[in-house]
Amino acid sequence: IYLCANEVEYSHPKVKTILAGKYISWATDCIKCLRKIKTKYIIFLQEDFLLQKPVNTKRLLELVSYTEKRKAACLRLYPSPPPNKVCEDNPEIGEINKGALYRVSLQAAIWNRKIFLSLLRDGESPWDMEYYGSLRSNSLSSPFLSVLKGERVIDYFSTAVVQGEWVRRAVKICEREGILIDKNRRKVESWFRQAKRELLDPFVIN
Repeated sequence: IYLCANEVEYSHPKVKTILAGKYISWATDCIKCLRKIKTKYIIFLQEDFLLQKPVNTKRLLELVSYTEKRKAACLRLYPSPPPNKVCEDNPEIGEINKGALYRVSLQAAIWNRKIFLSLLRDGESPWDMEYYGSLRSNSLSSPFLSVLKGERVIDYFSTAVVQGEWVRRAVKICEREGILIDKNRRKVESWFRQAKRELLDPFVIN
């Protein structure tokens, strides 16, 4: 498990922290960290995705093998948004067409590390990566894949922090898991902001 951070290391025997140094931008820091990882494939999750159930490791390994078999750029582990068509050789997986919105998504996914790196650009934000990275992906021949709607290989809550504030549901998950939160350092969103966010965001993952 690799934890990409800027200047603060997290000490745990099962976690290797990769420090990018002083913050420059999301994409620039991502590039620095990914260059220090040597595996062909990675399973990418953002730092505020909270696991809600044990991961189905057997299924996850099957999907890694299928990603490798298809020489895919990525295989999205949560269909947000869902793929455009079902794969002919696997009725449980779909393909995302060129030109599709959010063809590049930062939801949990298996990625070919070098292809992921090729889509990143210095100075970009995560939202830039999803928009402009999707446009850049149209020039690639490697397929972009996704599980079909309804399958949660990694059952997680996204996103725990929005506009600098804790999402109320995320706070409840942390409390359930015994994770302490300093609410003085980061505020919890209001009920009004929660209702507005969930009404306007079609891709909220609960």
